[in-house]
Amino acid sequence: MRDRVGMIAAAGLWALGGAAAAEEPLAVRVVPAQPVTAELRLELTGEVEAAEAVPLGFRSGGQILEIAVEVGETVAVGQLLGRVDPAQARAALAAAQAQRRAAEATLTQARQARERTEGLTARGAMTQAALDAALEAELSAQSTDDQARAAQAKAAQALRDTELRAPVAGVVTARSAEAGQVVGAAQPVITLARAGRRIAVFQVPDAPQISAFAGREIALRSLDGAERQVRAVVSEISPVVSAQTGTVRIKAALAEGPEAPGLGAAVAGRLDLPLGAAVSVPWSALAVEGGRAAVWVVDPGAGRARLTPVEVLRYTDERVELSGGLAAGTLVAAEGAHLLYPGRPVTAVEGVR
Repeated sequence: MRDRVGMIAAAGLWALGGAAAAEEPLAVRVVPAQPVTAELRLELTGEVEAAEAVPLGFRSGGQILEIAVEVGETVAVGQLLGRVDPAQARAALAAAQAQRRAAEATLTQARQARERTEGLTARGAMTQAALDAALEAELSAQSTDDQARAAQAKAAQALRDTELRAPVAGVVTARSAEAGQVVGAAQPVITLARAGRRIAVFQVPDAPQISAFAGREIALRSLDGAERQVRAVVSEISPVVSAQTGTVRIKAALAEGPEAPGLGAAVAGRLDLPLGAAVSVPWSALAVEGGRAAVWVVDPGAGRARLTPVEVLRYTDERVELSGGLAAGTLVAAEGAHLLYPGRPVTAVEGVR
């Protein structure tokens, strides 16, 4: 019985060994890693904005009577932009003025009483206690007058604050409220782009090397049909990637001059950044090992492939550029790689269909 079991086991091992030996090599199409001079190119299309935009609102809230400017209008310093209903502020000022007049009259009476008391005290007709009381009454009246004066000034300022005036010269880029609307204090109703410096704003796809564009010069062209170019310098690259679009905001300061496009103008340009020597392989050659990019390197002489980690430099439309892990000319599996595993025999077939 034991001899029979031994024979069966030996036969099984022979069958397995024979199956492994007889495993057909997998035909894998291979391509050589091509040497390239890599560069990161950003095609830019954006809009001209003011370098500084000022949101403006009324210091005193209320119902808007008038918004006096339109979007696109150029305004001067101090120009009226809008008004809210001043009725309440006028009534408050009138009340403050009446209180101030009453306080002034009381102070005048207290001062005159103190002066009489001083004269009588000097002649011995009044006591020192009476003089002290007169002095105290004058001081109290003076304090009341000071408070009334401050209240009147505050009420006058509140009336002035029912008007919104331009703090700087610039261009109106937005109005977010209309006549009849009730707004709170400091609620923005107009956005004013400060006159002077302008910037171009772009949204571009994120890339590992994008921060290297800071400070680089761009030749921008206007998209309004006019053959105009203006120089710009990348002044800001946002560190935040948009969760909705996966893009990064880039700002470029425009050179000042008559050829500079106006606010809201569409502009386009290009940024190129040399990245150095690299190799490229087809997208289909890319695999993953331990969460890292890798490729299957094929050795035709040995009839085997090994999974090799690589460093991705950038992705193009049809190929992947690698900065490390692979030498130019190395054969990689471009088709059939998904069927590979370590130790599987392969037959290299040149070229990709």
